[in-house]
Amino acid sequence: PRQVASLLVLVVILGSAMYLLEGPERGFTSIPRSVYWAIVTLTTVGYGDITPVAPIARSLAALEALIELQEELGQWAAAAQGKNTLLGLVEEAEQFELC
Repeated sequence: PRQVASLLVLVVILGSAMYLLEGPERGFTSIPRSVYWAIVTLTTVGYGDITPVAPIARSLAALEALIELQEELGQWAAAAQGKNTLLGLVEEAEQFELC
């Protein structure tokens, strides 16, 4: 719940900033559409339907991508901690009924 709230705040802040930086003339026609862009970028889907053009907006997009990369690497590290072999990862997946 706390992580979801943090992500929601993050995408609203990033989307709002992108709306202010890029504006309607570059496809960021509203804050909800800009929040959509932030969610798509944060989840690494990246449809490409709207993209930042201004250098500062591209910097913000790069920062968002780095935040997501850091989050994903942290999750991988936590999952792999103590599981140095493929067998260990398979055993963990079986424990959670993923296999």
